[in-house]
Amino acid sequence: MKYPCLVPKKYCKMNIQLKFEQEGLNEYGEPLPDVIYTGKCNYQDKAKTVFTADKKLIQITGRALFPGDICPQLPVISGGEADILGEKVAYKRVLLINGKILVIGKKAVQFGTDAKAVKRRILQGMKARNPDGSVNYTEVLLV
Repeated sequence: MKYPCLVPKKYCKMNIQLKFEQEGLNEYGEPLPDVIYTGKCNYQDKAKTVFTADKKLIQITGRALFPGDICPQLPVISGGEADILGEKVAYKRVLLINGKILVIGKKAVQFGTDAKAVKRRILQGMKARNPDGSVNYTEVLLV
């Protein structure tokens, strides 16, 4: 039976690069190399402010959703780093009419060198599974 994807690819528009830390050691006693994923995700910013007894501020900042299993070689996602790559849009013409901005045509959306990447730490990851055991989508919480 084919199950519907709960995170459709058409909604994944934000470029992201994830570096997952693997748990364990190789035969020489060195940490296993990181697994790197580069692709598009559905990224949602979320900020939550909590004051502790020491009056410290803690903010949880985002969630990235991916269709399918982005890291099949890892059974669980436990930690790592994320670079959320912004986009720079250059507009051909912008008009100001009655205090409202009207954009007429866009050039190209540029990623990478001109865009600024936001660096986050992976707090936890989840692979949501279908009843048959296949992965429907992957969720990564970022701080």
